[in-house]
Amino acid sequence: MAALLGTAYTARVVASPPSQVEPPAASGGVNFPAQAPLFISLGNLSEALMANVTKAQWTNASANYADYTNLTRDITSLVGTNVNETGVVQAIQASDADLGLIIAEAQNYYALNTSEQPLLNTSPHGTASQNNVLGMAALASGIQQRSNNLAIQYSTISAFVAPYALDNSSYSETTNDSHAYATTLGNSFSSVSARVFNDTNTTLDPVPAKVKYGDTLNVTGVVSSNHTAVSNGTVDILIDGNLTAQANTNASGFYAASFALDNLAQGKHAVVAEFTPTNVPLNPSSSPVQNLTMGTSAVQNNLSIVAQSPLFNRVSFLGTLTTDGGAPVRNATVLLYVDNVSYTATHTNANGSYSASYSQDIPSFVRSLVAPPQSHAYTVFDSAGQPLEAAQSNVMTVSSGSSVAYVIGGILVMIALLATYIAYEWQTRRASGVLAPLAEPMTSLAADEQGMQPILTRSPAIDSIKDIEAGVVRAKELCRDGQNDRAICALYGAVVLALSTACGITFTPALTTREIFFRIISAVPEQRAPLRTLTCLYELANYGDRSTLQAHVLNAIECALYTKTLIEAGGAEAP
Repeated sequence: MAALLGTAYTARVVASPPSQVEPPAASGGVNFPAQAPLFISLGNLSEALMANVTKAQWTNASANYADYTNLTRDITSLVGTNVNETGVVQAIQASDADLGLIIAEAQNYYALNTSEQPLLNTSPHGTASQNNVLGMAALASGIQQRSNNLAIQYSTISAFVAPYALDNSSYSETTNDSHAYATTLGNSFSSVSARVFNDTNTTLDPVPAKVKYGDTLNVTGVVSSNHTAVSNGTVDILIDGNLTAQANTNASGFYAASFALDNLAQGKHAVVAEFTPTNVPLNPSSSPVQNLTMGTSAVQNNLSIVAQSPLFNRVSFLGTLTTDGGAPVRNATVLLYVDNVSYTATHTNANGSYSASYSQDIPSFVRSLVAPPQSHAYTVFDSAGQPLEAAQSNVMTVSSGSSVAYVIGGILVMIALLATYIAYEWQTRRASGVLAPLAEPMTSLAADEQGMQPILTRSPAIDSIKDIEAGVVRAKELCRDGQNDRAICALYGAVVLALSTACGITFTPALTTREIFFRIISAVPEQRAPLRTLTCLYELANYGDRSTLQAHVLNAIECALYTKTLIEAGGAEAP
């Protein structure tokens, strides 16, 4: 191993500390400073272990590792549920595993290197020599990874013990020692592999000096070693250092790759081919760099209407974006404008196609009854840094009201509206028909006994106040009998009769309750609020689909008494 290490690295020789400190019997968390020696011993053990590894003292290193494992177990038994303690014990356990792997891998690397030393001076290097170096490559890479892991783990442990003013320098020393050892092994491997592995040569055939968006770049070349083809190798094609494509070599070492240039910015770009061997006794190689320049391409933006719904004025469009060379423009953003206002955004697919649609809020056939409008739609492509020119599509004119379908649709809507109005009027007048006057004048409210119909036409001789008083008395009787609907109808008839008599208003049989309401309040504005309430209660009682309550009757009585008071005060007289 001395030949391997040379003078590149000299480890500090550290005496092995006691294997472990007796932990307390109780477990429920780390107790500082009482248990501080555990963490100090752990750091000292790790430093001694790495020192013995670098000097190929495998027996001592293994003894250090056994003590390290026991101490890891002791510390683990002390850790409570505190998040910080849980994190540090995980770091300690991980470091225990990585130190064990370092010992095993370093021992195997030492054995392979020792076996390879007498073979280095033979030529050509046979299979045994090549296998030795391939094995050393894997082990050197593994030790480098363990060293990186230890740096993270010991950083966590050091941060945990730092607040307690403990000496944690041994952790940083172990990290430094492991990094130095991994570097030494890497240099050793490079020196050996350079003598055992064969050099390779990767060529790259000339690429076009100028290209445009969407052009297909064909990349070819050969990988060889000592003028012998390298077969079944993988070649990476990089543009500006970014992996763009991969190709495999054939039996002649030839490789080929083709790909579309659709993600490069305008300007100059570097192309290179790299061969990286895997589990073969060959050294990597790269081709000379070649340059290409990406120019700007014009774009064709074609738009067409694919569907239009006359009823709801929904229009669907289909468009395509292509370069002047016919290449599709992929993953591009396209904005749809309607009457010069941005309406929506869409994107092209792998074929450069895109779709968009819009619909107006008001159906076009309704607007067509007044004037047939037109809309103008187009799309705009913004290159947004790509080596492409912005492009606006052709303008599509969308007519919204010139077809027969629009006229027919408008007529149908008008018919539907008229039918709805007629049905409403018929229902209203049917309901008001029950208010037809009786054939003879009455001096009482016996009308409620004949179908609860109020009397709207009365002899002027009837006293309005007495009508209301009689209506209130009758309503109370009906309410006590549970006939709330009839009670409300009696009060409504009495109030309307009283107001019409007092104001000299005559009603025709065809008037609705609302028409009666407006005629009365036009003569007696003060009656608006109580008459509105009484009218609503009457409609509920006479036409409603739910029963009235005693509270409704009491409300109607209040309205009637308010009207009586108004008439007594002279506020409801004929003008």
